[in-house]
Amino acid sequence: MDSKPLMCVFFLDLLVFCGAAESFTEKSVDLGQNVTLKCEVSVNNVFWFLMKPSEPPVFILRSFSSSILEPVYSNTTFSKRFSVQYNSSLFIHNISTNEFGVYYCIQTGSPYNISSGIRLYIQNHSAENQTCKTEQCQNQTRSTAKENSHLPILIISVTFNCVLVIVVTVFTVRHCRRRPKTQAQPSDPGLQPRQDSTSPVYTEVQFSVKRTRQDG
Repeated sequence: MDSKPLMCVFFLDLLVFCGAAESFTEKSVDLGQNVTLKCEVSVNNVFWFLMKPSEPPVFILRSFSSSILEPVYSNTTFSKRFSVQYNSSLFIHNISTNEFGVYYCIQTGSPYNISSGIRLYIQNHSAENQTCKTEQCQNQTRSTAKENSHLPILIISVTFNCVLVIVVTVFTVRHCRRRPKTQAQPSDPGLQPRQDSTSPVYTEVQFSVKRTRQDG
């Protein structure tokens, strides 16, 4: 097995670790479109790699010369999507989301030379995501406005209930204070003269009885 692809992978990993391969250009594409990526470092003996976030580099194919259009694939399934054009350019057939990522070409000669990355993305997809975020923000704004519209009603209701409780409490306290005074009032003053009138009558009767006895 040829060790050059492994060396290229190691070299690419090293550059990514050091931050040298983080600079790349962006290319907007549409789903189903055919895309051609040009290798900037060489037209002969080129390795093409694909890098995706949080994944190791994927070796796609190797071209031998600018005139030979029969590359060597690392996996035969890649031949359905990728091919080589003149000057070792990478041709992608009917691109899908599986082909999104950053592409690098590396010259196999000594020393190894790596191109700047080419990042493929869908512009319409980004616009849809932005639209979804905008709609989400609008929904949140409407929900907040609805909650704020109910706030004055809630405040009025709480205030009214508090005032009602205070009024009932004051009324109850005053009523309880008046009841002992009512119970402490004296009885009907008309009864007292009746008691006083009976005393003289009783005395007079006693006196008459005594005088009668003395006369006898």
